[in-house]
Amino acid sequence: MTEQTAIREVVAIFGSREALENAIEDLLSNGFDRSQLSLLGSHDTVEETLGHPLGDVHAVAEDPEAPRSEPLERPDVGNVAGVAVGPPAAFAALAAAGITAMTGGAFAGVAVAALAAGGGVGALGAFLAKRYTDEVAGDFEEQVAHGGILLWVNLREPEQEQRAREILARHVKEKVWTHEITS
Repeated sequence: MTEQTAIREVVAIFGSREALENAIEDLLSNGFDRSQLSLLGSHDTVEETLGHPLGDVHAVAEDPEAPRSEPLERPDVGNVAGVAVGPPAAFAALAAAGITAMTGGAFAGVAVAALAAGGGVGALGAFLAKRYTDEVAGDFEEQVAHGGILLWVNLREPEQEQRAREILARHVKEKVWTHEITS
C-alpha cells in the first residue's frame, strides 16, 4: 500500500493569458520557483485523462486527477520559433557559401538551390512554431470560455501561503483560495 501525501496549494483562476503571465512573473520575482507552478493541461489532455470534455474550471481546480503542465516562460515560446527556423536557414547559408567557395563559383546554381531549400525548411519551421503557439493560445482561450485559466502554486513551506495569496490576488478578479490534495 502506498502512503499518500497531502499537498497544500494556492489556487487562482485568471480571466486572461496576460494576467496569468504577469502573475507568474510576479511569483518568480518574489521567491517562488517555476517548478512550484502548474497549469491545467491542454483540453485534449483533460478530456483524455478525465474522460470528459472540460467543464467549469472551478470543478477541475479541486480534482487531484486533473492533468497539469508546467508554465512556459514568455521567451520559451519565441525560442520554439527560433529553434525551428534558425538552424535550417543557417545550415543552408553555410552550405551555399561552402559550395561557392569550393568551386570558385562554378556551382553558384547549386548554392542558390541550397539557400532556397534552407529557406523552405525555415519556412516549415516557422509554420510549425506558429502552429504550436496558436495551440497554446487556443488552450488558454478554451479555459477562459470555461471559467478562466487555472494556476496552482505548490507551497513548499507554510510561510509561502500568505505571500502567494497576496501576489495572486493582485492579478485576478475572483477569490484566491488554498486547498489540500493527496497524491
